[in-house]
Amino acid sequence: MTGLSLRSVSPGVSTCLVSGLRSSLCRFSLRAGKCPRREPVVVLVQRVAASPWSGTATGGGTATGGGTATGGGTATGGGTATGGGTATGGGSATGGGTATGGGAGTGGGSGLPTATATKVVVGRAHACALTSSGGIRCWGAADYGQLGNGVIDGTSAGLFSTPVQVVASAATDLTAFNNTTCAIISGVAKCWGENAYGKLGDGSMTNRSTPTNVALPGGFTPSRLAAGEDFTCALSTGGAVRCWGKNDYGQLGDNQAASESATPVQTSGLTSGVTVLAAGATHACVVHSGVAKCWGSNLYGEQGNGASGTGQYTPGNVTGLTGFTVTSFGLGQYTSCATASQGGTRCWGRGYDGELGNGMSGFNADSTTPVQVTGVTSGSTAVSVGYGFACGVASGSAKCWGSNVNYVLGHNMTPSDSSATPVQVTGLTSGVTSIAASCTDHACAVVSGAVKCWGSPGPFLGTGDDDTQAPAPVSVVSLP
Repeated sequence: MTGLSLRSVSPGVSTCLVSGLRSSLCRFSLRAGKCPRREPVVVLVQRVAASPWSGTATGGGTATGGGTATGGGTATGGGTATGGGTATGGGSATGGGTATGGGAGTGGGSGLPTATATKVVVGRAHACALTSSGGIRCWGAADYGQLGNGVIDGTSAGLFSTPVQVVASAATDLTAFNNTTCAIISGVAKCWGENAYGKLGDGSMTNRSTPTNVALPGGFTPSRLAAGEDFTCALSTGGAVRCWGKNDYGQLGDNQAASESATPVQTSGLTSGVTVLAAGATHACVVHSGVAKCWGSNLYGEQGNGASGTGQYTPGNVTGLTGFTVTSFGLGQYTSCATASQGGTRCWGRGYDGELGNGMSGFNADSTTPVQVTGVTSGSTAVSVGYGFACGVASGSAKCWGSNVNYVLGHNMTPSDSSATPVQVTGLTSGVTSIAASCTDHACAVVSGAVKCWGSPGPFLGTGDDDTQAPAPVSVVSLP
């Protein structure tokens, strides 16, 4: 042992700093399961003299994470490198090539070509991007198969700190939450990753490491998917909504609050007329016939109906949105936000950490009806809510508010520098078209077709470096 490192993290955080080395001791939470609650704790992490990753190296090569290197190659994360190549994340490189995320590089080439991203989504310890060509690339932890690359591995070998390809084309929508990812590929709803409570919708509770068809009924053509913590919903081209997975808070919206469903069930009253769909940890919201409605948990007023404590098992109206035509939602643990065609952003529910963005924080900051996010009255196009913080896009600029634990506000300040009003994400003053907030650890955005992430250290930042925090946005490798 060489000493102890003291860090303040959130429960379930998937990384830690250990003398600049990657250690299985640091991956203590990969099997912890759910998105952690946002109260920070202090943990003691043992420093180790050498990385426990095992590799095979010959001819002067360097191998870590089970990689195999020959002829001076460098291999990490199970990669194979020969002739001086560099391979990470299971890639294979020869002749000086560089391969990441399972790609193959030869003669100095790159394992994955650059791509223009159109949407980014994030889970507990992973992230994925949808590209303009309909491709999907994911990075981060594959402990439940959530990267979709055929790997389920809760050890260090299951960490992919650069993107891996799920599909090259044909995807039209993408969503993620916790340890699950879903997409519409060639017109078919598919999910992969953790399948607790049947949230993959394939009729089983078996984790999947590649895209697996959701058992939607015939005639239900999906146009949008929304993943919650342990449930998922789909919107059809005809405006109907079906949900599946856990139902302890009534989050399936079928007027039940009992056992889960491993196949999609009809959400009450939503057989047509829905145009917007979103899911949070244990609640969901839609725009139905022009009216904002929510269902599921309501512990802190996240339904926006003027009450708290009692959940709703069927969709109910959000109050206080007169003259506010909702165009998108962002739903977190106990907080909901929405953007409007009029250009503003409003939030409701829990506000203890300042996540409502109205300048209030503490025990009296909750609101059971929508409140205006300070300074965001025009140009709003997107909003995403994590656990204790939120981020939004207005006029192409990204701003975040709430708790800055794990550097999730992205304003290049310390974790103690939280803000109950929006702060500018460093460098993202224009060109932002998509934004995503994880549970507590990181956030990502699409900026002029490139993907940038920020937050606590981990493979979910996509930089190839698991051990360096990013208090300001950093570029994801293999995307422009």
